Amino acid sequence: MYNFVRVASVWLVISCVIAFSVPTFVHRHEFTQAAADFAKNPSTENARNLNIEREKLRRVLIRTQFAAWAALFAGGLAVYGGPSPPFMAPSGENGRSYDLNRPKGPEHLMI
Repeated sequence: MYNFVRVASVWLVISCVIAFSVPTFVHRHEFTQAAADFAKNPSTENARNLNIEREKLRRVLIRTQFAAWAALFAGGLAVYGGPSPPFMAPSGENGRSYDLNRPKGPEHLMI
């Protein structure tokens, strides 16, 4: 359990850094039209329309970055965060690997 939490927390940080630091480009025709209208005629109505479209674009960008983060996080856990293979997982007492030929206790030292 501890290993999974550690791996998940590392993937959480790595995926956040990658998803939110990589620039995201989203082309929306409505934003481009509002920016062009404001450039031609900088009136208060065009400024209001540009601000509305800018907010819509910002929400789309945040959703896109969140989707990228979720995909990176899930992919990282799927590839590196699953259960360990049987030859790596501790299965005996005190985290040791189980060996049938290993003596069980101090009685093997008695003569």
